[in-house]
Amino acid sequence: MNFFVGVVEWSEEEESYFRNFWARAEHMGEALGEMIGSAKRHGILNPIVSSVDYADFDDLPETATSDDDGDTFADDTVHSFPTEPTYRLPYGVVESFANDGYTTEDLTVGYATEIGEDEDDDLIELRALVNEDDLLSIYLELIDVLPDISEFWIELQDDWEQTDAEEIYTNANLNTAQSIAEFINRHRTDTLLNGHVTITTFSPTGATNLSISDHKMIEVLTYDEELAARMGQFLEHREVHEQYELVGIDHEFHHWHYRGPQSRDRQGLVELLKQEGFELWVPERE
Repeated sequence: MNFFVGVVEWSEEEESYFRNFWARAEHMGEALGEMIGSAKRHGILNPIVSSVDYADFDDLPETATSDDDGDTFADDTVHSFPTEPTYRLPYGVVESFANDGYTTEDLTVGYATEIGEDEDDDLIELRALVNEDDLLSIYLELIDVLPDISEFWIELQDDWEQTDAEEIYTNANLNTAQSIAEFINRHRTDTLLNGHVTITTFSPTGATNLSISDHKMIEVLTYDEELAARMGQFLEHREVHEQYELVGIDHEFHHWHYRGPQSRDRQGLVELLKQEGFELWVPERE
């Protein structure tokens, strides 16, 4: 069992507020759920956990009280600040308490394109930061831009449950936009909302990887210049505009990855994927 501290924010028209909450939980996603539940019991409408970190119970201030026998605590002190538009991180990633890098105040919706620096490297990388409400719809519509699809895969990150093992499970039967959309929607909690996994649609055209990364950013890797341009045009159409330098969740932004309270653990997800026809990808040895 771990102990976590989080900053809960909420807004009331032109004034916004934040208050510290603590929770005991097995994993961070469970702790965030406990904090949100506690905030609602304290009469807070539409609470958001804006940052979270591991905590030491011995550091709990005297101003913190519990209404559930010590499972959660809330600080009696409430701070206020003027309401301003702020980018909200997608479910699955949350800002940490570290303050020596970029913060959510530096994040804005947009995309950037990079081309390999070497003459022999024609790989084009497109990274996009979008609003949480638009993440899945934009991704599914980008799949429609692909001229062909050969397979879909899910990558389990090596730091999930400290396994130090990155695993990729592939499914060649998920080779249409419709079948991929149905799978994601059917297992939304364990795919889209799991900050420990990357989901990827692969197209043979340009050896293109179209992903929602574990940082919940849209990423395109392709050798097809025309296809990359079409992806960019679609993003512009969806009001996701090109930026010279994109500040993303994946670079110099201190954060944690988490999964939802009702989601499967790593082994549980592996078992689900096998039931759905996925196979573990094993690299060919040279």
